[in-house]
Amino acid sequence: MATWLTGAKEILLIDDVNQFSLIDSLNFFEMQYIRRNLVTTVTKELLLTYRNPMDVALTLNEVYSGVYSSKIWVQSLRLETYSDANIPKDLPNIFYLTYTQVEKESLIIQTFGKGKGTRVLTIDEAQGLTSEGTLIMRIAAKNKLHDHVSHAVVAMTRHTVSSAYYTDDDEDAIGRCIRRAVAASENKIKGNNAKMAIRIFTIFKSKYKK
Repeated sequence: MATWLTGAKEILLIDDVNQFSLIDSLNFFEMQYIRRNLVTTVTKELLLTYRNPMDVALTLNEVYSGVYSSKIWVQSLRLETYSDANIPKDLPNIFYLTYTQVEKESLIIQTFGKGKGTRVLTIDEAQGLTSEGTLIMRIAAKNKLHDHVSHAVVAMTRHTVSSAYYTDDDEDAIGRCIRRAVAASENKIKGNNAKMAIRIFTIFKSKYKK
């Protein structure tokens, strides 16, 4: 529609095929979910993250081959048990993230998100946003939603400094990714980041070599 209205002859899309396309939370119309890379050609991959620490880049290499970080922070991800945790409700500059609107409303009722610069959001609502820290909470029993790669990618890439996942069952997409990051040593994370950066630079140099 936008192409037709503007009369554009060429469209350049900057997008992430592994994040959400559109979630019609109000159910206004029937949606057909289509991965954008199936209807257009990917001409260039943007693999350098200016937002996330190095351990996020490490674990996301399962999804984006070659991604690396410009940040000085190395380790930012951690796993916590939800039921036994005394989770702070008024931390500043934090996103409290949930999978569903029901979980979000539950946290709001419990007075989470009162700190300065803090919000309570569902994971899909947080797409495109950035915060210093995130606390991701899985309250419900496991269902198919928890194994969606899109939810894991969005949830783990909102923070610049730290992120914690609170759950009593980490056998889901986010849990598996964070376990991989936590298991890696600081040297391994740094080494992987340097390796990916050199690899991309080498590819770029050879591609544009005169």
